[in-house]
Amino acid sequence: MVKDNKFMETRTHGLWTVLALFLAAASLHGGLMAPQSVVALQQTADLIVNASSTQVVQNGSTVVTFSLNVIRVIKGEPSLAGVSIGASWAGGNQSGAPNSSASGIWFLRKAGGSWQAIPVVQGAMELSAVYFPAPANLVSAYAYDQSAALRDKLASELASAVESNDGYNFSLYGLQSGLLDDLQSPIIELLYERMATSANLDNQLVGLSGMIRSGNASALTSAIQEALVAPPEDPAIGILLRSIRDDFRATDANSVAVLGAAATNSSNPNSAFREAAGHALAAIHTSATLPFLATLLDDSDLKLRVEAVGGMGAFANGLPMQTKTSVASLSHLQLPASAPYKTDATVANLAFGVQAITRNGASYFSFWKGWWSQNRASLGY
Repeated sequence: MVKDNKFMETRTHGLWTVLALFLAAASLHGGLMAPQSVVALQQTADLIVNASSTQVVQNGSTVVTFSLNVIRVIKGEPSLAGVSIGASWAGGNQSGAPNSSASGIWFLRKAGGSWQAIPVVQGAMELSAVYFPAPANLVSAYAYDQSAALRDKLASELASAVESNDGYNFSLYGLQSGLLDDLQSPIIELLYERMATSANLDNQLVGLSGMIRSGNASALTSAIQEALVAPPEDPAIGILLRSIRDDFRATDANSVAVLGAAATNSSNPNSAFREAAGHALAAIHTSATLPFLATLLDDSDLKLRVEAVGGMGAFANGLPMQTKTSVASLSHLQLPASAPYKTDATVANLAFGVQAITRNGASYFSFWKGWWSQNRASLGY
């Protein structure tokens, strides 16, 4: 494993990007909040229902009690459908609590003979962040039979919630950002395909983001155009950029070409989009990325020049592709004993991140320009 300090600034953004957006939004909600894993919620809950809340009462300083009028049982005893059950949440207050007409997807566990709500947002301060807001009636495209697998039932309910959402919702943001993908249900693929053709720009971006995370180059091409008209502060743009930056890792020639064109398009005024594409390009570590990375060595954007140094160095030294899994294990920094283009010089000039590279930027940029000039022919360019 690489041990030099210059490698300490590794690009371990992945879910940190999502978390940063949550933390920014959390400041508006008065607390430190982060999304819960949908898979963990599914596994932990004894009962999952689509229900509406009534009779919300603050009982003490933190305990909130309420009734849930169960509309559909997603997990648990089917006979509870149409029944009103008592529940509580020990963790916050009823400020901004849902009224009797609010409905959503609730995760509950049995404790001491009573139902306790499991918040869908860790650190939730208000009851409105304990459940996923969802319509009482499913969007027809997501109708399911009771014999369906639990993951598909939950995916259908959550897909209906996301598609029915009008505007930004804090509880749903994690789902839109990729947590839905963890269910590995074909229902989620259907959701993204439907959202990508929506007349609503935010829904389009969420749908395209989901398709991009699965490596769809056509979705990336569409997203390039949509991003030009979306406000940069739009939360859906944040989802899109994270999906490109941390998840798009398709290695076929067409996908790399689309990504490379997006990164090197200096006429695009959206520098954040180019930087996200540049990071993804640099994380793939295949020879097809090199002509685009070489172009970025002369870009006016320092961040893109830095990505080029890291990406070219990773390829030359035989480092594996940077993915969420490889970042978590740090295997993306495990230098092999040998690689076709690895030399003492390529190892000495391997660096990642603005802070590490700008300490001796001119030297790094010069080295990799020279390396490309010397090796491009043998690489087929």
